[in-house]
Amino acid sequence: MQKRDLLKTKYLDDLRKQIKENNGIVRFLIHPFYSEDTTVNKKKRFVTEEYLSNRDDYIRRHINKGLVIFQPKYLLNDLWTNLESFDLENVYYIATRDYEATPFEGSEGWDELVKILKLLNVQAVELSGMYLDFRTQKESLDKFDPKYDELHQTPNFIKETDNYIEKFQIASEWLQKKYIPKGCVGFAAISLLERGVDVYFSNLTTPDTVSDII
Repeated sequence: MQKRDLLKTKYLDDLRKQIKENNGIVRFLIHPFYSEDTTVNKKKRFVTEEYLSNRDDYIRRHINKGLVIFQPKYLLNDLWTNLESFDLENVYYIATRDYEATPFEGSEGWDELVKILKLLNVQAVELSGMYLDFRTQKESLDKFDPKYDELHQTPNFIKETDNYIEKFQIASEWLQKKYIPKGCVGFAAISLLERGVDVYFSNLTTPDTVSDII
């Protein structure tokens, strides 16, 4: 299994071909094996049975189809162990910070990733994984804490939502509902939209799915 860090590898031809065959779609699977705890909690940081039953099939269906896996850097060895049964030839991945979808390199990592997506002619990003948690704008602002959002991405996202609806043809479908995507998957969506990348959610997210708001 060839392990290819998307931010560092020079071997992009395979991924470029897969994205072209996907009509410009790349698939980001975020922290897919991080937890199997199905205990419901108020923070909405738990895994649904539906997610667990569909996760492995999703990986098998999208092997060599533009799949990039995000994994906390300190858990990379666990990722390789989890993927052993899938018989993968190549794995493109992004090493993230602990408990975040942010590349280990920080905001500069997001910037570099978007540059690579442009080189790969990506038209949109499909987001899957854990966690995704939709909140109303009011709830998000009432619970806003700059300690956990130093860049004020949540209030900035709310201010820009109407502009995003006009700008992003694919994301506009869920943006029109005026919900704020939280959790690692939601944060990835906001970070990509900020940098001009259209995004949508697959149904392989937990605990919320986009069908909960559309």
